[in-house]
Amino acid sequence: QLTPDVCSRVTLVNFTVTPDSLQSQSMSHIVKAEKPEVEQQRTEILKLQGEQNVKLRELEDQMLAKISAVEGSILDDDHVVEGMEVLMTEGSQVEEQLSKSEEVMTQVHHAISVFEPLSDVCRQLFVLLAAMREISFLYEFSAKHFMAILKYVLESKEIPSGASEAERIASLRTALFQEVAARIGRGLMVDDKMVFAVLLARLYKKDDTIAADASIVSTAGIVESIEEIFGENLPWQGRALAELKRVTEDEVEAGEPLMLCSAPGHDVSGRVEAMARENKRELAAVAMGSEEGFVTADNFIATASKKGTWVMLKNCHLCTDWLRESLVKKLQSFGASVHKDFRIFITSEINPKLPTALLRMS
Repeated sequence: QLTPDVCSRVTLVNFTVTPDSLQSQSMSHIVKAEKPEVEQQRTEILKLQGEQNVKLRELEDQMLAKISAVEGSILDDDHVVEGMEVLMTEGSQVEEQLSKSEEVMTQVHHAISVFEPLSDVCRQLFVLLAAMREISFLYEFSAKHFMAILKYVLESKEIPSGASEAERIASLRTALFQEVAARIGRGLMVDDKMVFAVLLARLYKKDDTIAADASIVSTAGIVESIEEIFGENLPWQGRALAELKRVTEDEVEAGEPLMLCSAPGHDVSGRVEAMARENKRELAAVAMGSEEGFVTADNFIATASKKGTWVMLKNCHLCTDWLRESLVKKLQSFGASVHKDFRIFITSEINPKLPTALLRMS
């Protein structure tokens, strides 16, 4: 919370992603993938409309400035009258251009309206992911993470060239649910995986009665219902340690931490070390919890981010303050200069003190 005197001197800008703004971003990605020429036209029109609105405001400001500078009657000053006529003519031309661009934009919206159901599904999935944080503090899923899933589906889904638009959209919709189940499911605790799968099934079928009566529904029955809706190939258990190599190389970007949280007494760092050996990857590991560990970790990260090697920070539940005050800022500062092969693994016991910012970017 900022104090009143600070608020009077600064402009607050809220960058929070809302469901509606995410739906708009999703629509842009979908149209860009399915109808790139239409998306380019839409982008150009939006840019033109913005420039025209700015021009219109400039003309209004010039007109007001001329009026305010007049001494005496406006009609007695021929120079002002002529200037006003010129400004009014230019303003009419700009308004006419805006009207024409609105007509073209209406046509564009009609052309892309077929994709609105899919973008609406994206919005509903994002709302579902945001609601998962009510179950556990661990479940922080950013808009960037969701958009990465959507982008992967749009780029990797192979659809027969002869398929109609309706068939393509249905295929993309199913693929999106499958990829969300695989990527989000791996970050859920065992007891919550089935809950999430049921919520996905309800959203997919638009039926809130699925598995609603707990008194007559068994675990086996829920699994059977999920398989009836999605088929047997839905990875609702999550794409996790069994496919760690694929997750590390294909689904995690450089500088994006891969967090491995476990119950007290369990250590999964051995899986990362084994994978690094099998794939001949250079891995620098450090046990956290001491000042020496912090210095070593900073050095490892600085070197690996330039060389494209891997770093693993172990037992990070012992240094949540350092994670919040140092590591998060360091990861946020990474730009395009970071090596594309750089990866950072973080092992930790489940701890409510883990920084929310780190969970969201992981």
